[in-house]
Amino acid sequence: MDSLLQKELVHIRDTVPIRDMGWTRRSQNDKPYGYIRICGPESKAGKSPSRHGIFGEVVSIQRIRKRDLIVVCTQCHGFHAARTCTRSLKCLNCGMEAHDGSCDRTPKCLNCLGPHCSNDPLCPARPRRLNGVFVRLTGVKLKQIRAAGRKDF
Repeated sequence: MDSLLQKELVHIRDTVPIRDMGWTRRSQNDKPYGYIRICGPESKAGKSPSRHGIFGEVVSIQRIRKRDLIVVCTQCHGFHAARTCTRSLKCLNCGMEAHDGSCDRTPKCLNCLGPHCSNDPLCPARPRRLNGVFVRLTGVKLKQIRAAGRKDF
């Protein structure tokens, strides 16, 4: 089926170079239609048509933008935007009040109290993406993670 898809999309390929394409997981059902994901360079995204004929049907083409990353505050290093933060300035490495120069202290996360920097992408207190939505941990779960982080010190 993928070779048929490549033949059908030859006209788009002339305008926008296609890096990768394939059927999405939503297409793995018994319905008579499916969803195709086409990956191309960001610089050429404006040149792709909004409608195209595939397998004798006119279909709409939607541009999917890159997903946002989890925002880490540059002031207190919590998981929110810095422009709304009213907390005091903290050191990214040790979690103490901000100090001049590089920090030589042992790393301590302000979010989970574990032995790593506050912006560590593997922090267990970091919000996770679930079905395209950021999900924060519950207060109970966060307390458990922080208790485990305290034990590491």
